[in-house]
Order: sequence, then structure tokens, then C-alpha cells
Amino acid sequence: MTAKMLTEEHTLIKSYLQLLMVIKIFNRDLQVMSNHAELKTPELYMEIIRAGIARVAVLLDEVQEEFRRMDIHLNSVNLYDGEIQAMASIRGHLVHIHIPGTKYKDELYKRMQIYLGGTSLTL
Repeated sequence: MTAKMLTEEHTLIKSYLQLLMVIKIFNRDLQVMSNHAELKTPELYMEIIRAGIARVAVLLDEVQEEFRRMDIHLNSVNLYDGEIQAMASIRGHLVHIHIPGTKYKDELYKRMQIYLGGTSLTL
């Protein structure tokens, strides 16, 4: 986080990046399940994942609206060795966001569990 970025902005960007990761993971899991012949009822599991994707899509829309309100624009997002790196423009100032893999993975899995209708964990 840089001096030009408020904690609220950093949290919002981090949340957005995690939501993008969740969508990517869920879509990959759907692909794997659709090709997995050993599952007896893949449709059931795929339906649960699709519902999770729909929940995440709603949240992404909300975060994007906050981005517009706060004048935040993501310029690039990259995943290097399990770490998320992004460049953003916040009120016209360029900032670099770096989130170590160890810091976001636990929270990412908790979020995924919630989006799939699992236990309601506090983040």
C-alpha cells in the first residue's frame, strides 16, 4: 500500500482481486467437473458452483460501482508465483498493489466457502 492509497481503497481493490480469482477458480472447477466421468451427479455440484458464480458476479458489480464512485481504475493485474500484483489509478495517482499469496489464500478459501453456500464465516 502506498501513501496515496487509503486503507478503504486498498481493501476494496483487494476484495475485487479476490473476487476475480474466485470466478476464475469456479470456472475452472466447472470445466473439470464437466469432463469428470467418475462423478455420478456432476450436474448437482455444477449447479452449486454456478450459484456461487452468480453471487460473486453481484458482488463484483457492487465493487465496480464503488470503483466508479471513488475514481479507482485497475490498469493491470498479474499473478506471479502465487502473489497478486496490480497497477491502479486512484484519483489520477498511479499505485502498485502487492498482495502476498500467504496473505490472501486463507481469506480466499473462506470467501469461496461462503459463496458456495457453506458456513457463514466472518472475514
